[in-house]
Amino acid sequence: MFILLRLALGIIQFCAITSGLESWWGIHWFFSSFISLALCILCWPLALVLGFMGAVSAWGWSYLSAALLFFPFLILSIVIGGGALSIAGLSKLMNNK
Repeated sequence: MFILLRLALGIIQFCAITSGLESWWGIHWFFSSFISLALCILCWPLALVLGFMGAVSAWGWSYLSAALLFFPFLILSIVIGGGALSIAGLSKLMNNK
């Protein structure tokens, strides 16, 4: 199940990168697909940023929606880490009293 969700997420991200390249440079979708594929394989951090900006500019998404699409594991890590940090801080505070 996780593999299928990750595959669907990757396809949507690929489409956002392709749409961004089409929108910014006016490249036909066929050629922008090859550029997107090369970016995803060779330089994935740049592909994440381009896809994020493609979702915002070409699709009209909000920054939060695009961040949830392109950085879900980073956001989840921050939320879990912040929760764990606050629990550790509370337990230390309770132990000091």
